[in-house]
Amino acid sequence: MSPDQSHLYSCGDDSNIFSYRINDPARQTVVPPLEFSNVKVKDLDVELPEDIEKSLEEEKQKIRYGNRMAEANRAKQNLRNVLATLQNQLGLILRRLNDIPESIRPSDEDFELDPRITEATIRMAKEPLELIKTKMRYDIEKSKFGFEKLYNYFLRDVDCFYKYVFDTKVGQSRFDCLTDLEVGSYFPPLTLLRGGLIDLARSDSWS
Repeated sequence: MSPDQSHLYSCGDDSNIFSYRINDPARQTVVPPLEFSNVKVKDLDVELPEDIEKSLEEEKQKIRYGNRMAEANRAKQNLRNVLATLQNQLGLILRRLNDIPESIRPSDEDFELDPRITEATIRMAKEPLELIKTKMRYDIEKSKFGFEKLYNYFLRDVDCFYKYVFDTKVGQSRFDCLTDLEVGSYFPPLTLLRGGLIDLARSDSWS
């Protein structure tokens, strides 16, 4: 509980602190200001970082790291055991070869694989490699096609008409709105026929 009775604080198992506000004005009190000159700072007993208790997340990370290291050490030890076994077998084979007379001792060519086995292995390895290369070529061509479409649409110059502004001018005119009677008195009746204006009232005064 806070000194002014307005907040409630709690701490979880993972060292997280939670605060809750109490909506009860009657419980809130005015706390007098502290005189820091009379407050003595207590010395901490913790001297080393190892003495600080770790949070739950840090403990989980430590456990995961320990499990990964243990798995890596087991795999490393298994590999060492396999290498030691193969080394012992190789030493045994070399000792047996040295015991055989040189005249009947097998040569290095006798230990080579049959060329047909090597060719078959290479051929079997080429098939998946060719499939991978074909897929890579397809992906490259697809990427090139998409790039060309984006480039032509956004970056390549397009046909356009440029508009140039050489000068600017602002003017003002005043127009009087005429009524139908005034229009009839000033202009003879006109009609629009076949795209042209034909004067229907050829008065002597207008001529």
